Amino acid sequence: MKKDGLQARLYTNLTIGKKTKLRAAAALSRANIEYWGESVPPGLRIRRWLERADGYSRGWKPSESLFVKQAARG
Repeated sequence: MKKDGLQARLYTNLTIGKKTKLRAAAALSRANIEYWGESVPPGLRIRRWLERADGYSRGWKPSESLFVKQAARG
């Protein structure tokens, strides 16, 4: 199916946009794995960060006072 000029440009832009989004998502995923040392889904990152912070801290428990509402939603 042949596309006219405008259709072809729109199709090309959409295709490039999808490819760019996929590359950006892949790069972000790699960066998150590098940072976390594991794959942590976005909705669980605060909870996981608090678990890790609790493990490092002495004398107080970060999960009891930081991001309490967000961690409960997790």
